[in-house]
Amino acid sequence: MKNALFYGLLASVANFGYSYFLLSLGYYTDKMGDPGVVGMVGFIIIIVGIGFAMRVGRDQAQEEGLPYGYGKCFGVGVMTSLVMAIMGTVFAYIFYNYVHPGMTDFILSQQANAMAEQGAPQEQIAKWSEVMRGIFEGPILLVISFVFTLLPGTLISLVMALVFKAKTQET
Repeated sequence: MKNALFYGLLASVANFGYSYFLLSLGYYTDKMGDPGVVGMVGFIIIIVGIGFAMRVGRDQAQEEGLPYGYGKCFGVGVMTSLVMAIMGTVFAYIFYNYVHPGMTDFILSQQANAMAEQGAPQEQIAKWSEVMRGIFEGPILLVISFVFTLLPGTLISLVMALVFKAKTQET
């Protein structure tokens, strides 16, 4: 479990650092990055964090002569995902409230402009902005951050456990 904690924390710090790096480049103040590319890097950080936790756990189990089957490997991945989800939620709160408190306004203005360009009525834009502000500024953002880190991390762990589980010796 130490591996899950260590690599979960490490991946969380990497994701927070990545967000801060994008902020320093102006991605959250002057322009929006391509959401697909920006999100993919965060997703890759999650995969790498889980992969390292599983691999190191497998190597340690093999050194000690302990079994490291699919269930143990999957458990390490889920625990790593849980640590990343908890820390990611804390970092999201810090980022939106202290590092870049204008983030919500920036996102809403970008989306409102896009809706206006597509011909959406002002009433619809105003109503949408009000709903989204409630999501971004309330506890819902924290729940979304937690769930959208834990769920993909768990699904990734299901697959990665097949790769990182210890090979059984047939005699």
